[in-house]
Amino acid sequence: MLNNIHKKMVSVLVWTLLAAGVLVLFKRFFRRTDEWEKAKKTDVLGENERNFDVDKKVNINKADVHELATVPYVSLPVAQNIVNYRELNGFFSKKDELLNVKGIGPKLLGLIEEYICVE
Repeated sequence: MLNNIHKKMVSVLVWTLLAAGVLVLFKRFFRRTDEWEKAKKTDVLGENERNFDVDKKVNINKADVHELATVPYVSLPVAQNIVNYRELNGFFSKKDELLNVKGIGPKLLGLIEEYICVE
């Protein structure tokens, strides 16, 4: 009889731990979904886009980190990478050279090309 009680207690404990684990996974999944939605709103819609004058192009050879970060779709770390690359390798002669900067690929370059210049 004691053996049956022990088995039942172990079974209840295992099911409780399993349920707690599932709840933790659900909580993490749904919390990340909320964070991703917030990130999408700021990155895709671009907080910076509201502060950017569309008539003015940012010169990637002269702009500082904060000015580069006002370009739509350019985050502060990417702006810092642009400045670091420029300091190490000299001025950009064409926009395509931004592809050598960490964090900038063809897709991002296509998005920001209309907002930047090299002269």
